[in-house]
Amino acid sequence: AVVHGDATLSNLIVGNDRSVAFIDCGHAGRADPYTDIALAIEGLAERFGSGAVDGFMHAYGGPALNERKRDYFLDLYELF
Repeated sequence: AVVHGDATLSNLIVGNDRSVAFIDCGHAGRADPYTDIALAIEGLAERFGSGAVDGFMHAYGGPALNERKRDYFLDLYELF
């Protein structure tokens, strides 16, 4: 998959029409989608609570959150 690579909330812009744009795409490339999912849901959970994570995963259309993969990619992100 093509990923942003640094999908923190500070790199997302959400419009009034709920459109989403990414900024600072210097780490974009091909990788596992959890590269972005892990960072996005970490920020959502910290700012809006676990309900936001459930809503994101539902809207994303994927299966339930894989906590093991999330933790792996959060740890990997810390190396960069």
